[in-house]
Amino acid sequence: MEYTEELLEQLETELRKLHEFYKANEYVFGKVEECNKLWKQFLAIEQTTHDPERLKSANAKVSNTDNKLCGRLPQYDSTPFKLTFDLLLS
Repeated sequence: MEYTEELLEQLETELRKLHEFYKANEYVFGKVEECNKLWKQFLAIEQTTHDPERLKSANAKVSNTDNKLCGRLPQYDSTPFKLTFDLLLS
């Protein structure tokens, strides 16, 4: 592959476009990242609810953690998440 000034300019233009796209949608990307993080926490809690040993533990705070986490999970109808989930499901 031959590297030319024209190729370099094309790559720089594409990089600029991607950077502008990211800046324009930074809020959505942040919300998707937050949603993924909360979803992983929710799945971890869900997994511990099926463990019978959790009831024997003196430090079991699953229900409190579960309630706090569910309150922070986004609702499907909230605007950025609805758009994101619609795109992911289509």
